Amino acid sequence: MKKTNKKKKKKKTKKKKKKKKKKKKKKKKKKKKKKKKKKKKKKKKKKKKKKKKRRRRRRRRQRRRRRRRRRRRRRRRRRRRRRRRRRRRRRRRRRRRRRRRRRRRRRRRRRRRRRRRRRRRRRRRRRRRRRVNNNNNNNNNNNNNNNNNNNNNNNNNNNNNCFRFQVCKA
Repeated sequence: MKKTNKKKKKKKTKKKKKKKKKKKKKKKKKKKKKKKKKKKKKKKKKKKKKKKKRRRRRRRRQRRRRRRRRRRRRRRRRRRRRRRRRRRRRRRRRRRRRRRRRRRRRRRRRRRRRRRRRRRRRRRRRRRRRRVNNNNNNNNNNNNNNNNNNNNNNNNNNNNNCFRFQVCKA
């Protein structure tokens, strides 16, 4: 077996002890004595003297107890008599009538708030208008009729295709 290189043990040396520093004592602060507040003497309330109520003595009289007799009531049957009515003539007195104005009470109607629903607007597609020639040719849109009825531009109102560049009575 080959010898392995073993590390040599170092000799231990004694460590020097460090000197501990002495802590300085802190001086205690003297507490200030609080001055005692003098208590205020409460004033004594004078008691009100209660007035003595004089009691009146009631003399009790001896009461004799009386026995109450119950009376029985007899029911009498009543006969119905037919009465004859006498007609009295009344004198009419004219009285002035005072007109009373009646105050009409106005009733307040409560308005109910209706919630408005928002309607969605649909967008309409615009169609392109085809431009027509100046010819008033009784609604004929043919472009071949350029030379017909050119003179009637100012008088003929039968044309529905009326544009801003035309001279017509619309």
